[in-house]
Amino acid sequence: MNRLVRIGVPATVEHASQGGGNGNDSRYVAETVSHLITLMDALKLNMAAVDQMHPLLSDLLVSIGKVSGLPNDFEGKVKVKEWYDALSQ
Repeated sequence: MNRLVRIGVPATVEHASQGGGNGNDSRYVAETVSHLITLMDALKLNMAAVDQMHPLLSDLLVSIGKVSGLPNDFEGKVKVKEWYDALSQ
């Protein structure tokens, strides 16, 4: 009731402003998941050309890098970077 009547903002805005963490992390996680699903769908459609996969992998790498809660040695980050480097060659 308070959020809807008095504050008048969505719950995502209200909860993002509370706490000490980065309020954008949930957005970056959702963006990363979206890019991962797009990449997986492309692979299921047998898209294997470098010029098709490289932009998708680049988007995934950028978005996973924005998630502040993941350490640099996180296995997912390392694997995506390895795949990106392999395709860049």
